Amino acid sequence: MNISTVAVTAALMAAFAQAAPQEYDLRFKPTKGTETFYSLRFLIEGVAEKTVYSALLTNEIVDVREDGSYITASYQTEHKLTIAGEDKTSNAETITAVTTYDRLGRPIAIGGDEATPESFRVANLTSFLAPSSPVSVGGTWSVTVPANLVYDTRAVKHDYKLVGFETVVGRRAAVVEVAAAEEGGGRFTASTKGRVWVDAENGETLKYDVTVSNMPIGDAAVSGSVLIEKRAAGS
Repeated sequence: MNISTVAVTAALMAAFAQAAPQEYDLRFKPTKGTETFYSLRFLIEGVAEKTVYSALLTNEIVDVREDGSYITASYQTEHKLTIAGEDKTSNAETITAVTTYDRLGRPIAIGGDEATPESFRVANLTSFLAPSSPVSVGGTWSVTVPANLVYDTRAVKHDYKLVGFETVVGRRAAVVEVAAAEEGGGRFTASTKGRVWVDAENGETLKYDVTVSNMPIGDAAVSGSVLIEKRAAGS
């Protein structure tokens, strides 16, 4: 029996396609007007008694531009401080931040109540920065946020690795290891390390679980662990 060269070539191509590792585009694909709700928990270290700050975060997509950049308005409410197991009443008002991101998730402008160099540094450290091209499981990438003299922020280098997939709030999520997000020097150099869970379909952050060192909060530098989780519908 003769087998045509075309048939053999087609069979080989199909075999290689099945054997090749699947790649995933982890860039955020926002939709204007979308609102997402998260719970925030910050366990603060370096204090005499166990101290936890918690709040509700609301994130709204204000605009999506043709170049892939987008603007968000974030609202922080229901503030609560728990010290040694005792809840302290907070009269803090809603904290609003308006942030512009490029197509990879790098903050490029910030406004609202949190328009300070410290809040911009926090945004640079804690934002998930997607790879510029699709990656497979086990793949790594690095993204650098340059220093900004206008906003008085420092350069930050992010190192990531896609380690697998899990289900989070009913969504298939890419599990990304944040090997390091660290500022490039200066007094009280801040850094983060941990994991982030990203919706495999639209790149939305579903869960963020990291340790932070020297995170700028006003004039202070605070360390501890931060957990941000998307709330399921109706919760």
